[in-house]
Amino acid sequence: MFSGRNEAWRSEARSGRLRLPGAGTGFISLTHVIDMAEAVVLAAEIAPARSVLAVVDDQPVAYGGLFAYIAHLEKGPDPQPGGPATPWPSVGSYDPQS
Repeated sequence: MFSGRNEAWRSEARSGRLRLPGAGTGFISLTHVIDMAEAVVLAAEIAPARSVLAVVDDQPVAYGGLFAYIAHLEKGPDPQPGGPATPWPSVGSYDPQS
């Protein structure tokens, strides 16, 4: 997942409004935007036509751990369950309980 959503999460954590999506057990793959851009350029330069490539993080993280870390950094309370099942529409989200 690459987006600018992290600033909104930080703001919500500071204010105590950051909520876990579902139970927080779903996983997200965090791919930095620069890494994604480099992968797209490399693919355009060397991948055979009509190739299918996957650019992923090799260490996906559970939303519960990610949001707890963000809350800790922002000195906010621990996030509680009750947020939307997926914080925003995403191809990169995976919930093993669904």
